[in-house]
Amino acid sequence: MNVKEYGLIGIGGLVELSKGGVKLKNDSGALSARNNIDGDYVVVRGADPINDNDLVTKKYLKTRANVQITDQINGGAPPVVVNGAVYIVTTTGGGYTLKQLYYGTGGVWESITLVEGLEVVVTDALTGGTDEYLADHIYVWDADGTTWVMVGPAIADTKLVKNERVTVTTASAGTVNVGSAIPISAEAATIKINVTQAFNGTAPTLKIGDAGDDDRFMTTDEIDLKTVGIYYSPCAYLFGGSTQVTGTFVNDSSTLGSCLVMFEWNMA
Repeated sequence: MNVKEYGLIGIGGLVELSKGGVKLKNDSGALSARNNIDGDYVVVRGADPINDNDLVTKKYLKTRANVQITDQINGGAPPVVVNGAVYIVTTTGGGYTLKQLYYGTGGVWESITLVEGLEVVVTDALTGGTDEYLADHIYVWDADGTTWVMVGPAIADTKLVKNERVTVTTASAGTVNVGSAIPISAEAATIKINVTQAFNGTAPTLKIGDAGDDDRFMTTDEIDLKTVGIYYSPCAYLFGGSTQVTGTFVNDSSTLGSCLVMFEWNMA
């Protein structure tokens, strides 16, 4: 039987919602949502905020105040939905419009309303589409020009040497990405291979290059994986586009071994 008491003006400091359900608690003047045994916090769900004092949902935070674009949508072949991720349309097609943002939720891509001054961060380089975006750069939506304006990295972050790195072990056989892709107009500087544990295979090998030339920066003859030490190669190569530096590792029956690959490059 349902019971309603509209004149009630006070309840206990720890109230159970339904039999065995969660509880609301007066926690030293703050309102806490607790599990049934008051042993931990529970999730509180609600709608996106409208007024100044409204609470913010995770979705609102990720699509308004802390927007991190992690991949792209080709409208002609949209990718599988990643719940909780924000993607940007780099090629128009289907119902997807160039430059629009989408948020993965409930197994579908939901469009995000673009507002003047919306700031986003592109974490990895997005290439191959009608629009391309640099890795680790900040973009701001210009509603007047209906375009994303690149405002970062900061001026102070140019003319520096940066690096990408990866650890190669016996489990890394094949092609290994050396960190993230290098942005357009970056210049290769040096490759360092630090073999900290010798590989015990018959003839393990490692070479460093990219998709166009898999030993562009270091050949197998320049790296001795069977001997602990540091192997160094200076290089001066200007990339014409965003490029992924790779290592190609042949294990050759090694059961022990480890090395750090560090690729240094210059900001334009």
